[in-house]
Amino acid sequence: SAAEIKEIVALIEEYDIPAIFTEKNGSDATAQAIARETGVEVYQLDMIMSGEGSGIQLYVDAMNGNLDTILEALG
Repeated sequence: SAAEIKEIVALIEEYDIPAIFTEKNGSDATAQAIARETGVEVYQLDMIMSGEGSGIQLYVDAMNGNLDTILEALG
């Protein structure tokens, strides 16, 4: 809602939050609107809901990618 977006914008400004994170394959329209209001960047994280192959390596690779994204956003 508009009130929730206004509250999030206020929190970002109050706490000097440098980034907004969304999940890949989801809508980031709200995050983009908040980014326009605050000037922060939007980054996407992999929720590892699907993918090709099997085994733990897919998870490890996705988590490493997420860590890289978080470090970039907060660095």
